[in-house]
Amino acid sequence: MIVFYLLLYIPAVLLFGHLLLTQKSHASMILWTTWLLQTYVWRDDECGQKVMDAMIRAVKNGVSVRILIDEMGSYHTDKSFFDEFKEAGGTFSFVNTVQTRRTRFFFNLRNHRKLCLIDGKTGYVGGMNIGNEYAGKTIGPWTDLQMRFSGPVLCHLQNSFSEDWFFATEEKLDEERYIPLNGEGPSEIPAVMVHSGPDRREPAYLKSFNLVCSAARERLDVFTPYFVPDPSILITLQTACARGVRVRMMIPTLNEHKYMVDIN
Repeated sequence: MIVFYLLLYIPAVLLFGHLLLTQKSHASMILWTTWLLQTYVWRDDECGQKVMDAMIRAVKNGVSVRILIDEMGSYHTDKSFFDEFKEAGGTFSFVNTVQTRRTRFFFNLRNHRKLCLIDGKTGYVGGMNIGNEYAGKTIGPWTDLQMRFSGPVLCHLQNSFSEDWFFATEEKLDEERYIPLNGEGPSEIPAVMVHSGPDRREPAYLKSFNLVCSAARERLDVFTPYFVPDPSILITLQTACARGVRVRMMIPTLNEHKYMVDIN
């Protein structure tokens, strides 16, 4: 089985906040050395404040924490929300796709990545932003996925964050603590991360998705919040079904975008 995750830069966490607040004790937090946290939406609400409080505690305990968020995705959250975190010693930045002093006016270049990387050994990746709606506290039941990764794939996740951080801040994360070790050996479940976006010439996500679907021999499970397929994707899925592969797809019954495909 291959876990296939597309790391997108185009329009298409609360889980790690939950880990901090419940599963991880105060003593465990002290043992960590680095946190790299990237998200699209960070709301100034109950859940957002709880995660921020946990980040501030981590910084005060000596953990190096860097937070990177998209300024358009979090336009409703005032910059002052992050002041206490920065005053405690944490490092924060917007993605800075619009910055006049650097001659940047990329209003449509949004960064939707959601990453949480701990000590270069553990990573959380998925669709969860940070806000009450991701805890089902505003618009009703809300199910989202965040996956935990370890092993060699962490190198790719770390590199992705480092590239985005450099784009935003011009700071290189080249210290040893930001470079995951490659000597852990293969993990039990192979995982592939595809780094894709409008900054790349080739449509890596499309090619990789079609490649994985074409390689399926018995089972193919697809989980996505948005399904706006390229014709080649539909053909690849249909071909997989035709050769006897069990294909299952899960998408939301309700979606905030009305142009999503109705596959019923």
